[in-house]
Amino acid sequence: MEEVPYLIIGGGIAGTTAAETLRKHDAESRIVIISQEPHPLYARLELSKSDTLLGRTPEEKLWLRNPEWYASHRIELYSGKKAVALDHSLRQVMLDDGTALPYRKLLLAIGVKPRTLGCPGEALTGVFSLSTLDDFRGIQRAIQSSERGERAMIIGGGFIAFEAADACRQSGLETTVLLRDPHFFSGSLKDRAGAMVTHALTSHGIHLIPNEGIEGIVGEETVRAVLIKSGKELPADLVIVGIGASSTADFVRKAGGEVRRGIVTDAALKTNLPDVYAAGDCAEFFDETMGEHTVLGNWTSALLQGRAAARAMLGDPRVPRTISIYTTSAFGLALVFLGDTALKAGRRTLDRGETGRENITQLLLSGNHLVGAVLINRNQELPALTRLIYDKIDISGKEQFLSDPSSDLRGFFS
Repeated sequence: MEEVPYLIIGGGIAGTTAAETLRKHDAESRIVIISQEPHPLYARLELSKSDTLLGRTPEEKLWLRNPEWYASHRIELYSGKKAVALDHSLRQVMLDDGTALPYRKLLLAIGVKPRTLGCPGEALTGVFSLSTLDDFRGIQRAIQSSERGERAMIIGGGFIAFEAADACRQSGLETTVLLRDPHFFSGSLKDRAGAMVTHALTSHGIHLIPNEGIEGIVGEETVRAVLIKSGKELPADLVIVGIGASSTADFVRKAGGEVRRGIVTDAALKTNLPDVYAAGDCAEFFDETMGEHTVLGNWTSALLQGRAAARAMLGDPRVPRTISIYTTSAFGLALVFLGDTALKAGRRTLDRGETGRENITQLLLSGNHLVGAVLINRNQELPALTRLIYDKIDISGKEQFLSDPSSDLRGFFS
């Protein structure tokens, strides 16, 4: 088969943005996208939102590209096909149908897959993960066909669980969330902010079970209950699992690519394999803003990395600098996760918030610099905090100022 100048594995936002960028700067070369999804690009981050799951936002609003777009840009999209092997010495990718695709430049934008429970019963009807459009359709049908008072069990403490719980509650389902940790977003939130999120959910009728694990899912063909580690059997008519994601990069590792949490790249998204790049959720890239390798599993970062990887494939040496940002709103809370919000050893936190008010900004400090922040109902502080992180402004001796909720953060720049 003829060599493909630009071969992209993955048809999500990173891969599609890369293809679009390549076409913008190279009008003639062949561009091929191999996508395991049977669909063109859609807005994956909208799948767990209550407006979408409850049908207030029609499905046609999810589509970001249609077949005509790919044709007009002369981008070849091969849907429903999976890359299973990579041979960098022969410079080719093998697909699950036996096709071998030789490439000149290769971009891996393969995303991640939902982490599974690994317990009995997770294949029962009525048990869902939420990662793809087909997952979304299954959950939406289950919610819409349910009767008020039926029981939903949400397993997980991150974004998907948070948003799915809101949709189930609004649909009239009695909703319980099973948390492995003391509260939602425990990898980022300390006690005060975590308690604020807990209060918001419980005040909206959500039953939270913290510090608990799952033993199995019970039922004949359809889910009937969830058995938890403490021995209780909790009735459930619908189970939604959102416990994180795992790598899909085994074939890259077998080919000699360095894979840790993700496919390891330099700051320009180039892997250790010649002419092979990685972008999006699958990439563990060197973040020059933070000074370390990291994985940014969110839509905006994937889009920007797709664009940057395409420029690198074209020979542009510029290294992108981005700051991760993820937002969600539910239960009367507007949350923003900015920068690196992981509660790592050696970091310290400061809280900005008014006692008795449902708002707080939790700041993450490393050394003399701000590296991340979680904003709860304090979105007005986002521009200043973004600049503090991006410009690596020294905050030595300013911790009292930072923790005072009445202080104007713009004072750092005057």
